[in-house]
Amino acid sequence: VLPVPASSTKAANLNAALKLVEDPYVVIYDADHHPDPESLLRLFEKMTQEGQDCVQGSYYMRNLSGNQFGCSPWAFPCLARIIDAEFFTD
Repeated sequence: VLPVPASSTKAANLNAALKLVEDPYVVIYDADHHPDPESLLRLFEKMTQEGQDCVQGSYYMRNLSGNQFGCSPWAFPCLARIIDAEFFTD
């Protein structure tokens, strides 16, 4: 664990930690995500094939229809859609 004084954001914590990295490759997963077991290999292959410095994997909601956040079962799945929209913005 790396304490980052006065940090209140994930970005500030990641930037502080990345300054200490000496390895050529870094992988960051959010603790609450459950990546596909092959995702790391697929991302690494894509990164090296395309000569990229950074690759972000795709994202999908597993419980989109089950997360209604107080809405009726036939209504728009509110919370899941809001979270989903965060990952698909222009």
